Amino acid sequence: MIIKTQTGDYSMAIPSSQARIAEFSSEKKVEIIADNRENPDLIDYLRKLGAEVTVKQMDLGDFQVSDKVIIERKTTRDFEASIIDGRLFEQAVRLEEFEKPIIIIEGKEGKPEAERIHQNAFIGAMIAIIMDFNIQLLFSKNEFKTAELIYIIAKREQLQERRPIRFLDKRKALTFEHQQFRVLESFPTFGPQTAKKLIDEFGTLERVFQSDEKELAEIIGPAKAAKMKELLTKKK
Repeated sequence: MIIKTQTGDYSMAIPSSQARIAEFSSEKKVEIIADNRENPDLIDYLRKLGAEVTVKQMDLGDFQVSDKVIIERKTTRDFEASIIDGRLFEQAVRLEEFEKPIIIIEGKEGKPEAERIHQNAFIGAMIAIIMDFNIQLLFSKNEFKTAELIYIIAKREQLQERRPIRFLDKRKALTFEHQQFRVLESFPTFGPQTAKKLIDEFGTLERVFQSDEKELAEIIGPAKAAKMKELLTKKK
């Protein structure tokens, strides 16, 4: 789904007209929490649109716009890299802690296209994010259009739905299974799929940790099994 603002196609330049910014302004300001590693130009543009932006280091996501909505921003290249190194689905599991997680992907013409992997794998990852993790995907052309999307979402949440932002994040309580996954995902190179395989096979964390390397290798492969047993048994 591609979202466009009322002004039509996304442009690559910062809007210079005061009328452009006034179009998004509101008598009541919205509050947005932004991660301190985010693009300063994007944060500055949010403020020009009329948002009160608090910059802090966030443990999860890049922008929080209400007590229910967390937003992760990725360029097409970032999204593709996170597929390759396996971080994407680990991040998706964490984003599920919020009731309404959103990922915004910035790409040329608002159409994300793979550069280093097959396009089908790229599309497959997007479908998995939507279908398996219930995370909404939005697309924009550049960081300034991303800022407009974030601002519009914040207005809807805070002014229309009356969901204020809270500095103490209101997150969904993790299910017992997700807590088990979290423990296993703390091991290097272990993602949600590896954690699920282990829990499906052994049922409990105790049985996973008590299994021998050969049993583990049959489920997750010899390399991961060896690393896991090394971390569990080797003294520093």
